[in-house]
Amino acid sequence: MEKKDMFGTDIIQDYEDFILNSRIKVNKWLNFVLWAFAITGPAIALGVKKGYFLDVTYTTCIGISVVMLLTATVHRILLNRFPNSIATSFFALIAVDALLVYMSASYVSIMLTWFLVPLLSIMLCDRYIYLSTVLINYLFMLLATWLTAPHYAAQHADNTRAAVYFFNRMGGFTIETIVMMLSGQIVNRLAIDYYKNIFELHKIIKNNDAAIRKELEILDSMVEAYDNVNLLNFYDNTEMSLRDTHQKKLSFDLKTQSHTQMNQRIKMQVMPDQIDDFLKFTDIQTVRSRLTNKKIISADFIDVLNGWFRAQYISVDGSIDGIPNLIIYTTRNVDEEKRREEHLIRLVTVHTPTILYC
Repeated sequence: MEKKDMFGTDIIQDYEDFILNSRIKVNKWLNFVLWAFAITGPAIALGVKKGYFLDVTYTTCIGISVVMLLTATVHRILLNRFPNSIATSFFALIAVDALLVYMSASYVSIMLTWFLVPLLSIMLCDRYIYLSTVLINYLFMLLATWLTAPHYAAQHADNTRAAVYFFNRMGGFTIETIVMMLSGQIVNRLAIDYYKNIFELHKIIKNNDAAIRKELEILDSMVEAYDNVNLLNFYDNTEMSLRDTHQKKLSFDLKTQSHTQMNQRIKMQVMPDQIDDFLKFTDIQTVRSRLTNKKIISADFIDVLNGWFRAQYISVDGSIDGIPNLIIYTTRNVDEEKRREEHLIRLVTVHTPTILYC
């Protein structure tokens, strides 16, 4: 069953894909570990030569290397055929456990290495796999301790019985396994929750990105309808032409500057008798107060070359008290519209009957 995030969108498919891809990488690393264990034999043989492992034979060292080389080869075949399979992962983990049993039975002292296997399984980000690995690891630990109990018990000066040695040893291993299981579960849970949260955020970002792209497409289509489109950003006091392909930001200083560079250019074509009104309307020092709690303000002026045009300030984003911080400034030629209005006015004036009073 597909799970939904807080926005009702499917998150599990992406997460599962991530886990499957991650499992491939984990299986590759496990294969590397198996190959690395093959050098355990020569390393132990060196210890035998130096006198560190009195009860270990060179035959054991050769056996460790041969078995691990074969195991690593089989795992490589599984990795090539089933790269993201749990069975491929379990094969590597059980192989390491089996190696530890063999090493223990050959009287190679094993301590912390037993807990390597559950630690490796945490990388698979699955609680059930981790718990299964801990259980299997414990059973192999139990077997190894049972096999070696008579040997190590006989070495005690107080003639400790094998059963006593076994239970003492397994008592410590049991406590350590429980601690490791609980700690590993916490780590697993934190890791799984962390990755799922990442994918939830990814979904949100992806949806927001799609919405923003759609808004930008709408904005681009709107931009084509205007002669000039300028974004005034009062967060950082910059202006930017949205029709400019480079969309370069230009700074303005509200203390010394009352008009944008765009309007400085446009005013050169405004009818002389309208320049004062144009400069008053396009004053960026007052536009925010004039646009407060409003969506749009506009005014019409005459361009000496192209006729009537309409200048508009549109509030895009503002503070809680209604003061705009992002404003889009546009100009659009409305000369044809004005001519139609004037034509209609003339028609109405000409055809209106004159009323005579006697």
